[in-house]
Amino acid sequence: MRSAGPGSRHDPLGTSLLFEVFALNQAVGRFLSEATRDGPLTPAEYAAYSAIFELEAATPTAIATRLGMRLTTFMDQLRAIERRGHARRLPTRPTAGRTASC
Repeated sequence: MRSAGPGSRHDPLGTSLLFEVFALNQAVGRFLSEATRDGPLTPAEYAAYSAIFELEAATPTAIATRLGMRLTTFMDQLRAIERRGHARRLPTRPTAGRTASC
């Protein structure tokens, strides 16, 4: 076994970075669920509202990219937000067909 370089930590479990990122993701998910437990929004809804607010008039693709979620997943969130009357889609170019901003 190679010795670790200066400033590095030895992992006694021998796990990979990918495993550590997965475990961190699970911990963050639990933290966000707990932080929003008594609020009106789920963590995903909070993120969607925040991205729409942050990006102002942006396409659904741009917002989904900013959130790091699939476009279809974001579109589900957007439809729920629209049903609540909190957002609406506006055509960005009237002749562009499906292109819209939120």
